[in-house]
Amino acid sequence: MAVNSGGRKAKESDVGFKSLDPKDPKVVEVAKFAIDEYNKESKTSLKFQLVLKAASKETTYTLIIEASNGSILEKYDAVKEANKRLRNGLRVGDEIKGHKWFKSINWKKLESREIQPSFLPLVAGKHCIANFDERWTNMPLLDSPAISPKCGESPFRGFSYVKM
Repeated sequence: MAVNSGGRKAKESDVGFKSLDPKDPKVVEVAKFAIDEYNKESKTSLKFQLVLKAASKETTYTLIIEASNGSILEKYDAVKEANKRLRNGLRVGDEIKGHKWFKSINWKKLESREIQPSFLPLVAGKHCIANFDERWTNMPLLDSPAISPKCGESPFRGFSYVKM
């Protein structure tokens, strides 16, 4: 994600985002929490400096946070959205592709469908559920799989981070 001196550049998908006050104590508290969680997950020691930008749209939240790593100030995009997780500058999936379990896979051949799958499930049609356990297929349908946030719970809990 590109960053300019004012924070993250606007994208087409940013339409409809509502700006939040980056100096709001609750936003600052969430940003500090995000940095603490990032430090735990990545075994780093970033120190929160300030929130440059904060915005929300429905259930998607984003913060542009400035944090220091020693004497170096860097910007981080803390995002609470499943399809935008911590990549620390890597392309999506590079961390997974580089894992020792997947070292033997030729990713270029896989992406171009040159590798035959080791298992092909029998599928009777587009709506076939024969390969799923009955405990999942017998579950009642719900309007939404998401749980409503509890009163007073931070909407930013569960953020992941992108080094910018």
